[in-house]
Amino acid sequence: MKNQKVKEVEAVKISILAVLADWLKDSEASVDSYHDGALESAIKYAKAEVKQEIGSLLEEILEMDVQQLEKTYMEIGEPKGKLPF
Repeated sequence: MKNQKVKEVEAVKISILAVLADWLKDSEASVDSYHDGALESAIKYAKAEVKQEIGSLLEEILEMDVQQLEKTYMEIGEPKGKLPF
């Protein structure tokens, strides 16, 4: 019974994260060419780009299977000299 509830909660969390990823990927810069200056416009475009990138990364993580996640996690925990970068 408890395992079933845990699985249900995890499924809800994953679907909420999927909605967040879609929302982030679909974000746009709302630039008003009449009132925004060049700096304000650049900031809005950069902010939208960052949101879209985060959404793409989140979506990529959600598509990973358990083995990929464990491998990625283990790479993060490795000493600095053993990392590929």
